[in-house]
Formats: sequence, structure tokens, C-alpha cells
Amino acid sequence: MYRYAEAMDHIGAHPVPRGAPDPALAHAVEILRTCLTDTAILRLYFRGGGDEPVQAGPGGPEAFAPFVREYFTAYGYTNTYHLVGNVRIAFTGADTADVRSYINSTHWLADGRFLLAPIEYEDTVVRSADGLWRISSREIVVWRWWVTEGYAPVPTDPTLARPSTGPA
Repeated sequence: MYRYAEAMDHIGAHPVPRGAPDPALAHAVEILRTCLTDTAILRLYFRGGGDEPVQAGPGGPEAFAPFVREYFTAYGYTNTYHLVGNVRIAFTGADTADVRSYINSTHWLADGRFLLAPIEYEDTVVRSADGLWRISSREIVVWRWWVTEGYAPVPTDPTLARPSTGPA
């Protein structure tokens, strides 16, 4: 789970203009290969409204990472942070399981605001020949989202700053 979040945040932390070289994308694909099968299908849903899901690429890490890059670029994210929690695993066989987890996600926007979105992942995972568990199917369910008025990237109150631990 954390490797997937790491890949999303790696793409989110390295925005690039459309058409520019994108070394972060290649690194994200490498990370995704450790947690997605080569044919993994990921679908994006927004809770409510009964809309059809958006399939996030045709399958596998090489298709999913560019989908994420395009999505993050289209919405103007300059950084992301995905925190995984409440992971529940139900084994369905010796090498298969259903996994559900909750995500708190933060997406920083170029204009100083940020978007907060609770997300639920509903996964089918399989144990690969190398012994690693990989996601073969993921439903990404965005419950709702909020956009803030802004943020301060450094403490505005000097009394809140982390004390120095080095010599004075």
C-alpha cells in the first residue's frame, strides 16, 4: 500500500509542463512495478451521482503513471501527500486477497490553496512469483473534497518553530 502512495507522491512532488522531459514519471513506474501487476486495472470513482468510473489507463504501471501525471497536471497540483490507514485484508485463497484501505490525501495547488480528499481503495491483490503481493484491480473511491482558502508554508508564529538541536 505504501509503495503505491509513494509513487503518487513522487509524481505529485515533481510537476512538469506538458511535453517536457519527465524523469519523475520513469521512477514512479519503477515503484509501481513493485505493487501493481503488469495488467492491473484501476478505476476512479467519485461518490454520489451514479456516474460511471474513469478507467485510469488501459492497465499496468506503464499506463497508469502517465494517467496520474496528466490528471495531476490538469488540476494544477504542485505536490501531493497520501496517508494510508485502516487497512483490512480478507484472504480469498493462498495467493489472493481482497484489501480495503482509507486514504487521507492532500493536494497542493499552485495558487497557494490545497485540496483535501478522503479516499477509499478497494483492491484485489495476488501474490506474484517473486513472493510480492501486487494489486491486480483497484477501485479508487473519492468520497468528497474540500479546497482551502490558503496555507502558510512556514510557521507565521516564531514560537511554533522547531527548536534548534545544533550548537548555537
